[in-house]
Amino acid sequence: MHATQTILITGATGGIGRHLALQLARAGHRVIATGRNLAALQSVRAEAADSPLHTVALDVNDRASITRSTRSRG
Repeated sequence: MHATQTILITGATGGIGRHLALQLARAGHRVIATGRNLAALQSVRAEAADSPLHTVALDVNDRASITRSTRSRG
């Protein structure tokens, strides 16, 4: 049995990022899935169902976005 980890995935709204976020959450890891597209983030969250996946709107190339996302998490 593997230890549960907390994993941050950027670009989790499509492609490899989305696939990894969903697979890791389904494996029981706590996943923080980030992306710029709110509708796509909601879709990932819905597909994850009861898996431990949390979404955060974040553009890693935008300093204001980074500041907002860290402030909203306390």
